[in-house]
Amino acid sequence: MTLNFSAKIFLFIIALYAIPSHGDEINKISSCDSTCMTKLQQALDSTRSKYNVIGAQMSVSLPSRNGNLRPIRTFYSGHIDSTKNTPMGSINRRGKPINLMGDGSITKSFTAAIILQLESENKIKLNDTLGKYLPQYSDWSSVTIRQLLNMTAGIFDYSNDSTAFEKKLASNIYQQWSPEELIKFSYNNTEKSENCPKGGNTCFAPGAGYYYSNADYILLEMIISKITGHTFEQEIYDRLLGPSSRLGRLNNTYYVPDTYPAGIALRMVRRYDPTLGDITFMNMSWAGPAGANISNTADLVDWARLLFQTREVLPEQQSNMLTQLICADKKILLCLENRFNTQANHALLVMAWG
Repeated sequence: MTLNFSAKIFLFIIALYAIPSHGDEINKISSCDSTCMTKLQQALDSTRSKYNVIGAQMSVSLPSRNGNLRPIRTFYSGHIDSTKNTPMGSINRRGKPINLMGDGSITKSFTAAIILQLESENKIKLNDTLGKYLPQYSDWSSVTIRQLLNMTAGIFDYSNDSTAFEKKLASNIYQQWSPEELIKFSYNNTEKSENCPKGGNTCFAPGAGYYYSNADYILLEMIISKITGHTFEQEIYDRLLGPSSRLGRLNNTYYVPDTYPAGIALRMVRRYDPTLGDITFMNMSWAGPAGANISNTADLVDWARLLFQTREVLPEQQSNMLTQLICADKKILLCLENRFNTQANHALLVMAWG
């Protein structure tokens, strides 16, 4: 999406050495004493100050020399909104911390995990084509599930490159969108863009390049629903989110593609756009499985551990598939020569700021 959500950015960082002035020293230790805690807080404060943002939170699971996962520690800096009256992480009137923020495209890792779980259940194959499940999009019939997952499908992205969609969204940020309505902007596209100079609904032949498109993950949502007979929201909660899910974890992560429930709304850190103002409760159905999760950094650390260092989410074969999918684009930070994939002796950090 080209709207400038400048006050609400997520960083997904896989090692503490991503903070150069502190990381090398911190990454050598296997426990966190008061000096270590101070250095982590200083790292967060300096990063927030450098980028002139209102508030930030950071969660870290420190490395362990014996392979055991250590408790996750969370740090806060700044405030929850532009009034600067309420510090980040403050307790609301229901006794819950105000620390929920939009996950953005980290949501895609949850969608990919569901697809790979379905693959492990023999309900789908990554080389299956779009034509098998969604024949109505005949121009894309040869695109594979694998290509949708790793952004090599070449399908025009309605959310970043369509001025028609951008204008429509900006006119009513609370509009509820269906997957079919979103895909219509991609399938019927006639625009050209810097990212897709060819124009039309296909930017290049499937598999011939890399092009980041949220439309790929909207199509995956539709395929998940077609295979399971359930909505994507039902599947993500049944499989991955909250104490009642099969995973039984991630109690502070929610999929919210519509109106925010009161209990979640009271925990939200504010999000601003320079043109539209406060967009904290923007209807995220426009992003859906590509970006409608909200969470806090502690849950995201837990998710990364579960996804890459355990078999609780994916069996070994599908976990290896996930690494291959991620590394389709060699620039993606998660590759890191696959070192993070199974090792518990690296620090893990997730930072968010608003």
